[in-house]
Amino acid sequence: MIGKTDRWIKKYIKEAEENNANTSDRIKLQQDYVINPLLPYFNGVNTMEIQQHLYQFGLFIPHKNEKDKIVRWLKKDFKSHVQKIYQYLQSKWDGPSPSIFILPSNEENRELSILFNGSSGLSYPDKLFLFLPVDATTKQLAALFIHEYSHVCRLHHLYKENQEMTILDAIILEGIAEVIVRKKLGKDAGNQYIRKLDNDVFERYWNRWIKGKEATKRHDHLHDKIMFGSHSIPKNLGYLLGYHLVNQYAEENSISMKKLLYLENEIFLSSLEERN
Repeated sequence: MIGKTDRWIKKYIKEAEENNANTSDRIKLQQDYVINPLLPYFNGVNTMEIQQHLYQFGLFIPHKNEKDKIVRWLKKDFKSHVQKIYQYLQSKWDGPSPSIFILPSNEENRELSILFNGSSGLSYPDKLFLFLPVDATTKQLAALFIHEYSHVCRLHHLYKENQEMTILDAIILEGIAEVIVRKKLGKDAGNQYIRKLDNDVFERYWNRWIKGKEATKRHDHLHDKIMFGSHSIPKNLGYLLGYHLVNQYAEENSISMKKLLYLENEIFLSSLEERN
């Protein structure tokens, strides 16, 4: 099901412009018209918490001079493109039927623009969000949806409800998504920061930062440091390691993208141990 986010945004911008709303008022109007309709899809959190969470992952932040860009965004036919890709992948992967929400992205975010062409997403076992810039191409849209829907499929298939993910889960989840995007759309698609590491560099990073820490939980401060980097840890380390690990396995084994998507973590680890 693709949510009627275009209707929500139209109501939001109409109300904001008619009242000549300032930025703080627009943030409140965004809560009323864009965030509140999402409440039934989240448990135990309020409107402001959802809004702040979506900001962290790329949702547009309201400002005074946004009308022209939002009007242009609304004229794009993002929904029909997503519907076609979704129907195709759901059939190919025997995937679930998540709720899908398409919203404008925060184009002021410099890193988002450089590494992801202004696009970003967020996935759960039962829903996914696509945050798109006004000038998103069909290929960029496809890359983002393939990435996020692969997450939904894997989360839905392999994880129990309320099961807390580990750093190993996250590394492999991201690695699978990036490998599939590149297999389907080419090496220039997906996260532009991710590249294949030299084997010796991969082993050095893996042994230093992952080995013995595979069970680190999502709430542990070390989790995000490994995934995104810190002062002492290379930037986006978890993503780099995940892509290398999964890509190495895919290159060494004749395997379909569907089978790759649902492989247990232990298969990737066993392959890594055999190479070492």
